[in-house]
Amino acid sequence: LDPDNYLQFIRGHRASAEDYFKNQPLIFMLGFCFVYVLAVAFFLPGTAFFSIAFGSIFGFYGGLVLASFSSAIGATLAFCISRFFFRNWVQQHFQSQFKTINNGINEDGALYLISICMTPIFPYAVINALMGISSMRTSTFYLAIQLGMLTETIVLVSIGTKLSEVESLSNIFSLELIGLLITLG
Repeated sequence: LDPDNYLQFIRGHRASAEDYFKNQPLIFMLGFCFVYVLAVAFFLPGTAFFSIAFGSIFGFYGGLVLASFSSAIGATLAFCISRFFFRNWVQQHFQSQFKTINNGINEDGALYLISICMTPIFPYAVINALMGISSMRTSTFYLAIQLGMLTETIVLVSIGTKLSEVESLSNIFSLELIGLLITLG
C-alpha cells in the first residue's frame, strides 16, 4: 500500500512492457488496445490508468492516438451493450427521468454529450450507459465521445510520459504536472 512501492511496481512492469514492445510491436500495441477496449466496454473501474500506461510506454503522440481511439471504441461498445440489453426496459419504466436526457440530445445532439464529458461530475462508464439508453445515434455518440474525452486523455497520457522522470511520489508534483491536473479539473 506504500505509494513508492506501487511506483516501483509500475516501473518494473514498464521495462518488461517496453522490451516486449520492441520485440513484438504490432502484437503488443493491438493486445494493449484490445484489453483497454474490453475494460471500457465492460465498465471496469480504473480505466484511466490505461491512458497513463499508454503515455508511459508509447510516448505522448503514440500514446495519445492509441489511448484516444481505444477508449472511444470501448465507450461505443459500452454504449451498444447498454442499448441492446437495457434501453427498452429502462425507457418503459423510467420514461419521465429520461425525458430530460432525450430532450437535451434531440435539441443539442453531440454538443450535449461533449458538454457532459467536459464536466467531470459523472464517470465515463455512467455516461456511456446512459447515452446507450437514450435516443442518440451510435455514430453521433462515437464522434462526440472521441472529442469529449480528448482533454482528459491528453492530460492522462502526459502524466504517463512523466512517470519515467519521477523517483518518488513525493516529487511527482512539478509545475507542469500541476498545470495538467488543473486543466483536467
